[in-house]
Amino acid sequence: MGKAKILLVEDKKPIADFMRLLLAQEGYCVSGVIATGEEAIDVALETHPDLILMNIKLKGKIDGIKACEQIRLTTDIPVVFVSAFTDEETMAEAMQHKPSGYLTKPFRTKWLIREIEMALAGH
Repeated sequence: MGKAKILLVEDKKPIADFMRLLLAQEGYCVSGVIATGEEAIDVALETHPDLILMNIKLKGKIDGIKACEQIRLTTDIPVVFVSAFTDEETMAEAMQHKPSGYLTKPFRTKWLIREIEMALAGH
């Protein structure tokens, strides 16, 4: 079986490009790179990726936490939050939606791959 199909939700192009390259080097299929929560919901519900890497603070009216909430209402796609925000309020709000992982920026490649593998294994 091939590597997982991953939807990448990141609004900062340099970070998104870097993550896409890392994922491709590890053999993952990046099914899309999305910059807003609204798009993330639409694309996730349409394409059903194996996993979503979701930034929390996004462009648009819907942040990553609210996008996760909407996606999880009708699917069981695992979501790993990737964020520079580690304050208690943000973490508590994110954890309410039972993410499959939470990776803080900046991160090491091996940490990203470990979070992906753990999320997929636990799903």
